[in-house]
Amino acid sequence: MANTAPHINDLSAALRNAQALEQAGKRDEARAALASILGYAPACLPALYNLGLFTAQRGDFREAESFFARAHAAAPQDSGVMANLAIARAELADAAGALALSEKIRAAAPTAEVLVRLGGMFRHAGLFEMAQDTLRAALKTDPFFVAAWFGLHRLKTFSKDDADIAAMERLHARAAQLPPDDRMKLEFCLGKAYLDAGDAAKAFAHFASGNSLKRATLQGFDIGQFESYIDNAIRLFDKGLVARLGDKGGVTGTAPIFIVGMPRSGSTLADQILSSHPDVTSIGEARCMVQSLPFFPNAEVPGFFAPKQASITQQLTDSLTPENVTAIGKRYLALSQAQVPGAKRIADKMLFNHLWVGMIFAAMPDAKIVHCTRDPADIALSLWQLLFPAGMPWVYDQRDIARYYLAYKKLMAHWNELYPGRIFEANYETMIANQETETRRLLDFCGLSFDESCLQFHQNARQVKTASATQVRMPIYKTSVRKWEKYRDHLGPLLETLEAGA
Repeated sequence: MANTAPHINDLSAALRNAQALEQAGKRDEARAALASILGYAPACLPALYNLGLFTAQRGDFREAESFFARAHAAAPQDSGVMANLAIARAELADAAGALALSEKIRAAAPTAEVLVRLGGMFRHAGLFEMAQDTLRAALKTDPFFVAAWFGLHRLKTFSKDDADIAAMERLHARAAQLPPDDRMKLEFCLGKAYLDAGDAAKAFAHFASGNSLKRATLQGFDIGQFESYIDNAIRLFDKGLVARLGDKGGVTGTAPIFIVGMPRSGSTLADQILSSHPDVTSIGEARCMVQSLPFFPNAEVPGFFAPKQASITQQLTDSLTPENVTAIGKRYLALSQAQVPGAKRIADKMLFNHLWVGMIFAAMPDAKIVHCTRDPADIALSLWQLLFPAGMPWVYDQRDIARYYLAYKKLMAHWNELYPGRIFEANYETMIANQETETRRLLDFCGLSFDESCLQFHQNARQVKTASATQVRMPIYKTSVRKWEKYRDHLGPLLETLEAGA
């Protein structure tokens, strides 16, 4: 019989095809094309490396580690491959393996880009001195590498006459020659540096510039679409639907803990406290819930519930049968438990699961919802000072932040009305003022015994990849409570919008 198996003789053409598919946004097809290459060229470095990146981006670090390990075997001196392999091993709690690789990377004359990735790994692991040293090494390799400054600015407190500020200002003087992404990063770096140094006027001028540059890249975004999304989601998941579902479906006997709320609301603190308990393992900001909703839009498609699509909304309502919500629960548990095999209890810190609280309760009736809250002006101030790696297009305009907050607040009020007493409010200010009392309340709500390690959360050695990676390595501190009041004069649009919607 003739061999009809597909065979591609031109490896370069196959790799170009995979790259073209990725650039066209056809990520699944790109992955399939790369996997096909490995069928006849199992040691192809670009295919192994890019499949490692794909799987790491979706949070499957076990598979990513396998691809990067094979790439490392094919190119044992490639520092970029080693850096990604080290990061994957760190994600899998193999700190010794990650650190051993980092020594090899240093000896391989790495580029500034590789050193920055390594510095980020050290930061997430709480190894701040090693992170700073690595980023300084990157700047020695390339003093104008903005990504190194961006990594460094999150690790240090700047002083009034700091030489690093002067160095960044020299770089800022040639901002017109920098790529747009570097210009944005540099504005946020200088904003944070001047805020540390006590010059609020200069700080907020740089924050305003950085936010404006980023907002200009998001021309298609309209916060009104998100507001409509929330209104229509509330109409879809109402008391009638809850009554119709009752206790007819869902997976019982397991109680994953969902931490939901606004970014910068103290959620990383709550996650760190819970994951310090010997019975709890955090899966971080995993996408398991949204990946378990086969007939629902995910949170990144605002407007899906537009009024003109009432027929689709009705179809979705009709699809919420006991059998389907049970299938959602089973899929979520399979996806989440695959990330942390053998874990007794799982904590899921994907904050935007606040959109799906009703679905979580329908699919997993024993689930625990921990809602993190904080002074909205402090949340907004913190968000406006940060450049996020992707998504969250609403954080670059003060009025957009306030409108997003008000819509989210309306949705959470809806969930609390539908499920009275079933959502725990973990308030940041209260936790800061009464650490042990609130920790005990939180653990009791989650059905966990008290453990002293939860009070020493800052000693937890797990990877923390959020913007709070530095802060949660320190004991409780109170300097971030009502911080916005010092900068009231720079927050006019934000405060006006919040007050109007109160």
